[in-house]
Amino acid sequence: MSGAMSDEETVLVLDSSSPVASSAGSLPYRRLMLPYTALVSVPILWGTFTPSLKMLLDTRHAPPVILTNLVSHFIGTAALGLLWALEALQRRQCIPVPDSDADCAKAPRRAAMASCELGVYLFFGQLLQLIGLTGTSATTNAILVQSSVVVVPLLEGMESCDAPLGRHFFRVLPSLLALGGIAMITIVPHLLEARGAHAPPDHDQDTAFGIACSIGAAMSYAMHTVRLSAYGEVNATVQATGQVATNAFLDLVALLACIIFEVGGNSMRWLRHANANAINRLFTAAAWNGVMIVGATTWAMSYAQRSIRASTAALAYAMEPLFACIFSAIVLKDSIGFVQIAGGALIVSANVIAGIRQTAT
Repeated sequence: MSGAMSDEETVLVLDSSSPVASSAGSLPYRRLMLPYTALVSVPILWGTFTPSLKMLLDTRHAPPVILTNLVSHFIGTAALGLLWALEALQRRQCIPVPDSDADCAKAPRRAAMASCELGVYLFFGQLLQLIGLTGTSATTNAILVQSSVVVVPLLEGMESCDAPLGRHFFRVLPSLLALGGIAMITIVPHLLEARGAHAPPDHDQDTAFGIACSIGAAMSYAMHTVRLSAYGEVNATVQATGQVATNAFLDLVALLACIIFEVGGNSMRWLRHANANAINRLFTAAAWNGVMIVGATTWAMSYAQRSIRASTAALAYAMEPLFACIFSAIVLKDSIGFVQIAGGALIVSANVIAGIRQTAT
């Protein structure tokens, strides 16, 4: 996009390749606010994941993570499938065809491609993140996974390799600020606590394998964010349902593989010995995770990134540790220190700078 933007247009950073971006000047303010609201809802809902699971599943016989993910994704698929069915009945069309798409056969093919490709990125992002946790501390894993906020603008800017070096730096600057804010929220408080206790910080036990898996998770999440914008013409509900269904299928395959090769047999043992209260806790956690954290956020990302640039979306998603810290303080009575407040301010500032940068382009 070139030229100065109006006050209304600065509400969102639009992708110039998006069909919405070409007519952004004609869109009313309230229509521009809808994708932005959906975008901000993603890190807010993600922020409830850690405190909600800790509150519901932090028991002596908690269900295995892979089983929780499987049930969550199946519930998320059911919720999104119901929304898809209601929309299809209303429009009398199973998969909507964009007005600009003259080939009706192309829409189902694009929807299937989006579902499979994006679903695979999400699955491997989650899988590598969990594997990485076995070889790193939670704080190190968090900062490495959230480094995707820097990777996204780099991937997005690969098509402009001839641009001056200063332009590339300015593109990445907000992401670097956001990453610094994430470090202040996740790692710095633990370092200060460890120093005060004269104990080695927990990330000293990080392994090369755990770090590599965490970085791999960041790359998978970054690819998901970038490629999501490439499927902007696909209906948000269709795309989200397909992604979560792909995740559920791959979770089932992974669970069966773990059982066959006796890697994750504890899932079957847990099911055999679980009582009614444990099953209820599993489905309570999976219901919230599946409907809100999996279903609602996947739909919101698909809807928002039809008109919002991937690098801007990545910055918004980087606010997840900030909201997780806030919700943990409210629900779990965790304390919030000055360093964490400063880190949150850095993340918010990074999003503001991203908007200012766009007005100068």
